[in-house]
Amino acid sequence: MLEPKVVSVGNANIDLIIIVDRVPEPDEEVEALNFEISGGGSAANFAVAVSRLGLQSGFIGCLGRDYFGEFLIEEFKKEGVDISQIRVSEKPTGMVIILVERGEKRMIAFRGANLSLKPEHINSEYIRGVEVLHISGARIKVAEKAAEKAKKENVKVSFDPGSIIASMGLKACINVIEKTDILMLNKVELKLLTGAKNIIRGAKTLLEFGPNIIAVKLGSEGSLLVSEDRVVRKEAFQVNVVDTTGAGDAFDAALIYALVSQLDLENAVLMANAAGAISVTRVGARNSLPTIREVKNFLSERGIKLTI
Repeated sequence: MLEPKVVSVGNANIDLIIIVDRVPEPDEEVEALNFEISGGGSAANFAVAVSRLGLQSGFIGCLGRDYFGEFLIEEFKKEGVDISQIRVSEKPTGMVIILVERGEKRMIAFRGANLSLKPEHINSEYIRGVEVLHISGARIKVAEKAAEKAKKENVKVSFDPGSIIASMGLKACINVIEKTDILMLNKVELKLLTGAKNIIRGAKTLLEFGPNIIAVKLGSEGSLLVSEDRVVRKEAFQVNVVDTTGAGDAFDAALIYALVSQLDLENAVLMANAAGAISVTRVGARNSLPTIREVKNFLSERGIKLTI
């Protein structure tokens, strides 16, 4: 396998996705409209998404010595993701139960083998020569070591902390953010880190700590990128929302793909929004991740042509 250009560090899970008309009350039972089992985990989804877009990718994480771990290994192989840095844990493979009600999700996460990923598992030789190291869902000590080693190897860092890490506050995340080039957040996470009610003001506050770009995912309102001298905001594409699981991972991957491909910020946001929009029209995180052809066709149908 070719050496990866983009590597992600963090969680890999099995997602149990249940589509319902409404979430039941205590002691109440409702019937599921649909049920699906698929690969998940933000860092694992990112690695698969990047590969589908056409960049060689790799994944650093831990899986259980069980059926689900073997299932995820086979999925990675099928998607062309390098698995040489995956470790096997005696803990069960991580699992997330996802209830989807009218397109919106509620998640219950069991971390399992993901908790076995240690800072010393980040291999400097493996990430040497990589263009971007993406950190997502990893525990803070692992994230700190990954960012530190990437900087020593002159590798760009993108960081999507997720709500659990963001809820720890800026002080807990600062050692990673200071080494981050591209910081990816939703508006809730932005407020958790900065306390700012104004999105642009909050993003500019975070720029002061080191990142070159703050990407803020706004769901149905679109997204924006904030750099030192630019603010680029794009509205969301109008689509039929089925399931938002994995949309943020699709956005992250497309944004990194666009930036590695040297698209300007304006077109990078369009591409990332398109990937996110395609994702929400499908059930599940892994199954929803688009290919580069699907992204190009989606944009072309809306009169937007990207030269990549």
